[in-house]
Amino acid sequence: MYLELNEDSQSCAYDKNSLGKYVDLIKHENYRIVVVCVGINDIKYIWDHYSLPTGDNCVILVAARLKKVVKEVFRVAVDEFVLFISAEDTDAFKRLDEALRLIPTLYFESGKSILEINVGRSDFGETCEIERLLEQSTDRMKRGNKL
Repeated sequence: MYLELNEDSQSCAYDKNSLGKYVDLIKHENYRIVVVCVGINDIKYIWDHYSLPTGDNCVILVAARLKKVVKEVFRVAVDEFVLFISAEDTDAFKRLDEALRLIPTLYFESGKSILEINVGRSDFGETCEIERLLEQSTDRMKRGNKL
C-alpha cells in the first residue's frame, strides 16, 4: 500500500501528522513491529545556554543518525522521535544500538558533549495494539533510560 507522508522541514523526519497515517497502515497490514522513542534531553537548556542554531543542529544530527537505521522515523515533538522497526529485522536492532551509542558523541561544545538522549522501547510481543506500544515506549523514554 502506498502512503504519502510529510517530512518535518527541519529534521527531514516524517512529521507528527504523518504518524497517524502510518499507525493506521500498521494496523491495517497487521505488521509485527517494535516501537522505539528517542528524546533529546534538555533541548531548551542547549538553546538557552549555547544558541538556537546549536540546539537545532543537535535535532538535525539526531534525526539523521536515526534515519540511517530505518526510514520510518517520525518527529513527534521538538525533541522527540518515534521509530518503527520490523520485529524480524534483527540487523536494524544492531544498527540502532550502534547509532544510539554514537549520538552523544555527535555534538561537542567547549570540549564536552552536550547531547544526551533517553530511549524507550516496546516490543510487539508485549501487546499487539500499536497505540499501546507507542504509549509504553514513550513512558519508558520519559522515565529516563539515558544514553
